[in-house]
Amino acid sequence: NVSSLYGTAALGGVIQIFTRAAGPAPQASVAAQLGSRGLAQLTASGSVRLDSGTRLRASVESLRDRGFNATNQAELPGTNPDRDGYKRRSASVGITQELAGGNTIGLRLRDARGTTQYDSQFGPATQVDESRFAERGAVVEGRFKLAQSVDLNAALIGAGIHVLETD
Repeated sequence: NVSSLYGTAALGGVIQIFTRAAGPAPQASVAAQLGSRGLAQLTASGSVRLDSGTRLRASVESLRDRGFNATNQAELPGTNPDRDGYKRRSASVGITQELAGGNTIGLRLRDARGTTQYDSQFGPATQVDESRFAERGAVVEGRFKLAQSVDLNAALIGAGIHVLETD
């Protein structure tokens, strides 16, 4: 149960992604994935470390799955026999500044939006049931060396998941 660490919105689980720190040379990557049921995913990311000690990174992702019909119409007559798909687009940016003594301070921002389709047994069978959502988050973090063998890693996390509209 990760809700003890991340709050009540994390009852279904948490996906925590750690991006690689920017190195001395600019880095970029692009990945694509195709699968059954119309699964298509495309991700791209890049990072750079400037001479001033500032590290910049960004990533974008698009994910789509046409889905499948999860409802047995013999058991639940009147439900829509369509495929129930999923779409999500996300972007994140981060900036970290190196300070004296190996200390750093940074900011990460993330925005994701998507649509989840589902079947409802209420309403006509031709009704398209879907829920639109938005996830936004910001993290301010710092890493400080307090003494030879004492490091302090601190983060202030602000996040929100909002259901924008349910049909």
